[in-house]
Amino acid sequence: MNRSVRNKKFARWGLALAAAVLLPAQVSAQIEPLECEAVIAGPPDLGGQLFFVGDPIDITLTLGAGDVSGGEDNYLDIFEFTYVLDCIGTGALGCDWAGNDVTIVQGSASTTCTADGNPQSPPVTFTPVVQNYPPTSGGLSPAIVVTPNEGQIRNFANTTCEIDFQIVVNEVAGGNPEKIINEFAGWTNVDAQCDNGENASAGAPLQFDLSTEIARFLVTKDFTDDNPGPVDVTLRCNGGLPLEQSATIVDPAGGGDGFDSVAFSVRYITSGEVDCEILEEPVPAGYVPTYTAALGVNGVAGSITPPNGDACGFTDIQTGAFECAISNEPGPVEITVYKEWVGDFEENGYALEATADWTCYDVMSAPDGTFGTIFGSLEFTGASASDTIDGIYANPNGDSYCDVDEIQLEGPIVSDDSDCQRVPAVNGEECTIVNSIFFEGIPSLSRTGLALMALLMLGVGLVGFRRLV
Repeated sequence: MNRSVRNKKFARWGLALAAAVLLPAQVSAQIEPLECEAVIAGPPDLGGQLFFVGDPIDITLTLGAGDVSGGEDNYLDIFEFTYVLDCIGTGALGCDWAGNDVTIVQGSASTTCTADGNPQSPPVTFTPVVQNYPPTSGGLSPAIVVTPNEGQIRNFANTTCEIDFQIVVNEVAGGNPEKIINEFAGWTNVDAQCDNGENASAGAPLQFDLSTEIARFLVTKDFTDDNPGPVDVTLRCNGGLPLEQSATIVDPAGGGDGFDSVAFSVRYITSGEVDCEILEEPVPAGYVPTYTAALGVNGVAGSITPPNGDACGFTDIQTGAFECAISNEPGPVEITVYKEWVGDFEENGYALEATADWTCYDVMSAPDGTFGTIFGSLEFTGASASDTIDGIYANPNGDSYCDVDEIQLEGPIVSDDSDCQRVPAVNGEECTIVNSIFFEGIPSLSRTGLALMALLMLGVGLVGFRRLV
């Protein structure tokens, strides 16, 4: 092979070698940057609902990772995220405060997120911290900052988890009847990192409509004798929704099972055009109710009905909070004892007069007294005689009853007071004592009875006489 041919072959090899040496550099220059995507989203239907001042609002945040270079086994760690409670606009995490009073419901937070990305692992733990978030300008925005105690929330590529909590709008800024509440959730670039070393930020605006056209009524219960029994209370209105609501509550001092108060809510109130009343139905037996109506926090009303023994009344109400305190004290018990006379008392020289003693057990002589035994007497005069046992208060948790015994009976007079034994000490109870008059075991006859007896005997005699004749 001559030199010129060999030189040409070496030249071709050199070009090929040079191409082989340069190829990796050209390929490496074309490699795509590492991927590290973060995902966050709020409730999808939040903007389609109308919420009210003071009502808990459920917030569910979905957060996690999108594509991460390396495949499905790669992950994103979130070290901290922030939920701004009240924004001017929905543009960014550093939004300014809109002036509304928005808070988180304490103890409402929960999550499905884990520290290792395994859904079967225990969820991360955290305590939401409410603090002012640094705004871009203007006032500080109230925000919830969540930092997992385990160090991070981990999600593998294209997986998500959820964090749930509740917020409440306590008061809106300005005097408009409806407001749009803007909030923002997310984290900055330094608060989340993929396992390939890349960082990722994320953010999601949230918006919902709020109405102040709502009235709330707090109803409390008190038994002056600390009765533990439940009572049913009812709210009725001529406008708003719902028109009628009922609940069962107890006196907290009584130690009974149940709620010691109830908060009724009436929505879509047309201010100044709605009247409402609250009362207990039925009134517990043996008690007398007293109603006290008042304004609550931020409550505004055209007028409030003073205690009238019938209900808590609210007239021409506007939005806000109202209160109704219902107090029950034991009512006095009155038992009527009637007297019935059988026989001709007056024609036989006996006056229509009688006396009886009564004894009541497990009763009080005053609403705030102590339970025991109380004695008294009754007097009956005339054909339609009656007398009452009064001045006693029954024990609603006991067995209160009364016995009535007639005394000072004269010779032929017999008394039947069995109907007046163990009479329940309940207001409105009645019983009857029957008095009869007898002579030597034979009931006495009036003059009319004697005349009839004489005619009967005469008739029998005439019949017998005619038979003999």
